[in-house]
Amino acid sequence: MRVFVTGATGYLGGVLGKALIAAGHEVVCLARSSEKAEPLERAGCRTVLGDLSDFATVDIDLAAFDAVVHSAALVKTKAAPAEFDRVNIEGVGAVAAQALEAEVGVFLYTSSFMALGPAGVDGRPLDESAVHDPHHIHNDYERTKYLGLLEFERWVERGLKGSALFPCVIYGPGELTSGNITAQAIADIIRGRLSGILGDGAQRWTYSYVDDVVAGHLAALEKARPGRHYILGGQTATMNEFAEMVARLAGVEAPKRHIPYWLAKVAALAEEARARISGAVPKLTREVVEVYKHHWAYSSGRAELELGYRTTPLEEGLATTVAWIKAQIDQGRLA
Repeated sequence: MRVFVTGATGYLGGVLGKALIAAGHEVVCLARSSEKAEPLERAGCRTVLGDLSDFATVDIDLAAFDAVVHSAALVKTKAAPAEFDRVNIEGVGAVAAQALEAEVGVFLYTSSFMALGPAGVDGRPLDESAVHDPHHIHNDYERTKYLGLLEFERWVERGLKGSALFPCVIYGPGELTSGNITAQAIADIIRGRLSGILGDGAQRWTYSYVDDVVAGHLAALEKARPGRHYILGGQTATMNEFAEMVARLAGVEAPKRHIPYWLAKVAALAEEARARISGAVPKLTREVVEVYKHHWAYSSGRAELELGYRTTPLEEGLATTVAWIKAQIDQGRLA
C-alpha cells in the first residue's frame, strides 16, 4: 500500500512508520520541520513538511494514497486549551475532510483509551461500546481525545471509510518524546526517584506494548471494518503490581510510600506554579491527580477476534523496556 502517516515524529508514530516500511509499504510522513523529518528520511520514509493545525496548506494529494493513518496527537500534562483543540480536534477534522474528498479507501484514526472514559468502581474492563460521560472529564488531553473521537465519527457518517483504534497505556522502546510518558515513570522507579504511588495503588490500568499496538495498526490496514472501533490493549495490572514488577526486573527496591490524593494535589499546585515561572511543562498537575483516582481497564476482545491482535505478557514487555531504559540512562539520553 501507499500510506500517508501523521504523527510519525512522535513516540508511537515513529515506531509505526518504521514498521510500515519494513512491511513493504510505501510511506509518506508529515513532519513540522526538516530537523524532525531527518530521522524519518534515514529510515526510508519520504516526508512532506507542514503543520497539522494548518493542514489545508500542506502540499499533499491524498488521492495518491491507498490509506491514511492519522496518529498525530498533542500529549502533554499541560498546555493551552486552544493548543489541544487545534491538534486533537481540529486536526482530526482537517485530515479526515481531505481524505474523504480524495476518496481514500482506508482511514485509521489513532484515538486513546481516554476517549472511552474510566472503568467503573469495580475495575471491570470496558469494551468498545463504552461511551464517555462528558461531565466526567479530568484534563484537556482527555477532553480533546473525547471530542476528537466525536469529530472523527461525524466524518464517518459523511462517508469516510474510517476505523478508530484505541491503544491503552503504551510502553516500550521508542523515541523519548512527551508522549512516551511511561518511560519516564519507569526511569524514576529504576533510579529511586519516584516520590510514591498515588492513593492505595489498587487502581487497575491496561498496558499496551508498543510493538503490539503497531502490529494492530498494520493488521487494521488490511482487516478493519469501516466505522468500527478496536481497543488495542494488553495485560491489566494495579499501579502497585506495575511498580513492583518494574523494580524486580531492574533489581531495585520497589516504592513503598503511598501518597494521599490531597497531598499530591498540594504538591501539584506547587509544581504548576514552578512551571508557570520557568515556562516548563509541569510533571504533575491537579487534573492528573484526578485521573489516577480511577481504574482505566479495557478489553481487546474485538481486535483479537477481527484483526488477529495479539498481546505481549506485561513482564516480558517490561523486561525489554527496562533494559532499554537502563541503556538510555547510561547514554545520558534520559534525564
